[in-house]
Amino acid sequence: MKWILSLCMMILCSVAFSLDRLQIMNFSSYFDSNVSVVNDEIKKLGNSEEEKIKKGILYLSLAIQEPPVEKASLKAVEILKEFEKKNVDRLLKAYLAMSYSLGSRDDKNPLKKMKYADNCIKLFNAIVAEDENDWYVRFLRAQCFAAFPDFFKVGDIAESDFKFLQNLYENKKENIHPTIAVRVYYYLGEFAKSKKDLDKAIAFWKKAVSIADENHITNDSYRKAKARIKVFEE
Repeated sequence: MKWILSLCMMILCSVAFSLDRLQIMNFSSYFDSNVSVVNDEIKKLGNSEEEKIKKGILYLSLAIQEPPVEKASLKAVEILKEFEKKNVDRLLKAYLAMSYSLGSRDDKNPLKKMKYADNCIKLFNAIVAEDENDWYVRFLRAQCFAAFPDFFKVGDIAESDFKFLQNLYENKKENIHPTIAVRVYYYLGEFAKSKKDLDKAIAFWKKAVSIADENHITNDSYRKAKARIKVFEE
């Protein structure tokens, strides 16, 4: 009887622990914070499962800084991989996949670089397969896959994700923030350029700049799109 009760408690605990997307997104607000603010938050955290998740996301936020904080991506992987098989929202697993991608960028060991990249690709594809309409996860996958070298053969997947987002944005099917739309059109321009379709590329970059100007956005995709227009239109 005792083992049955123990088993029931384990099942209940595994079901009870499942942060919803809103809670995970609240942790993600630190993506826009500076390094000192993030480090101060990390120091406050203990080792409960919720605090571990927050800590992993905070390390991920350090890994996407410009320049990235050294070894932050590897720390994010170390913490978040504990939750890959647990009952958590897909977004948390997508953040682990992002961490793998950044770990591939940052690790000095060539074999580990390849392993991290492979883990990222497999995990992102598995997450998207669960729900192809989860547009935010597809946006994260698109950004990561667009950064991989051609020999990983994931460029077509990234382009497909960006086109999916373009359709949602233009047809107002989802409330996609203009900041994300700017990135979508910048990357679509990059894919058009890679196919030597400069007219289409310039049109995409101009769309990115237009959305950014209308919404007072000055992110990296906006700056890159403006620079591309200057180079290729003249």
